[in-house]
Amino acid sequence: MTKKKASSPLTRSLRSRPLPSGERSKGRSEATTVRVRGGRTYKSPLQAKWAAFLNALEAAFDYEGESHEFRGASYRPHFLVRDWNCWIETVPGPLAKIDIFRCLELSRASQRQVLLIVGEPAEHTIVLFDPSGYFPREGSAGWQFGQGQAHEGEIWLYSEDGAFTLRGVEDGDNETMPLVGEDAPHIMAALVVAQEA
Repeated sequence: MTKKKASSPLTRSLRSRPLPSGERSKGRSEATTVRVRGGRTYKSPLQAKWAAFLNALEAAFDYEGESHEFRGASYRPHFLVRDWNCWIETVPGPLAKIDIFRCLELSRASQRQVLLIVGEPAEHTIVLFDPSGYFPREGSAGWQFGQGQAHEGEIWLYSEDGAFTLRGVEDGDNETMPLVGEDAPHIMAALVVAQEA
């Protein structure tokens, strides 16, 4: 990894934040407004921003495509990112127990990883739910997006718990650690595009 650079106000604002906890605020709503981005309609501005992030990384995804059962009701997860073989759920925060239970159940039922992204692209944290048992099944926080050292198209998830590729490249050099934060310009640029969406 490269040496840590002095951070600018923009890059400082795009760092992951600590995991919020607690009960959902009374004013929080799952479907507050409808936004249209690239011909698609999203139920909230937050979902539209994370869709812009996925588009900037050229990740193929379905928005609220498949229906799943959760506590006796039909539920449509926000994003199935086919390129990464995982689900992405977004919540504005604070993180509520129901969000954790829903992602845990989705991961178990679908046998896919679920990335629960809490917050805006400019200030967020990622909780990983992993059905394989390699990472804690109940979710582990502190993950961030990264990119390959030699190939910016290689997309990673990184934390102190480990690192793995979400999308590899054909001629990848089997890197063991990604570039993250200010050292990952492709990810940083996608986060800026998303925040401005």
